[in-house]
Amino acid sequence: MKNKFTFLILHYITLDETIKSVDSIKNLNIKNFDIVIVDNGSQNNTGIELEKKYKNDKNIHVILSKKNLGFARGNNLGFKYIKDNLESDYIIMMNNDVYINQNDFDKKIIEEYNNSKFAVLGPKIILRDNIICTYQDTLLDISD
Repeated sequence: MKNKFTFLILHYITLDETIKSVDSIKNLNIKNFDIVIVDNGSQNNTGIELEKKYKNDKNIHVILSKKNLGFARGNNLGFKYIKDNLESDYIIMMNNDVYINQNDFDKKIIEEYNNSKFAVLGPKIILRDNIICTYQDTLLDISD
């Protein structure tokens, strides 16, 4: 099967947020997907609770980190697992407070990839008061 999506959710402490995030993905019209949850060293055992909750769901994988690796290394842990164990065409990295409610999410990603052949694609970020966050078209030199 083609166009496999894997969602990487970085979890830390807030169980309800992570469950809502997982539910938002499961409610999409995507047929071929996995979800990888990385518990980033939560001290409140919520990683273990997630492991128990999803142990019978073959599409959800929970990774428990013994310590908080920070944002980048926590995502790297999940990314390595995905690359080594899952055959994914698209990997979506997200925090546990992100909910996807766009039913054509997969179609939009595939369409954009077909148009631009992106290596990394970022989201449109809508701030408070519906202000859209914008970035420069070009990256600044680190010495600037």
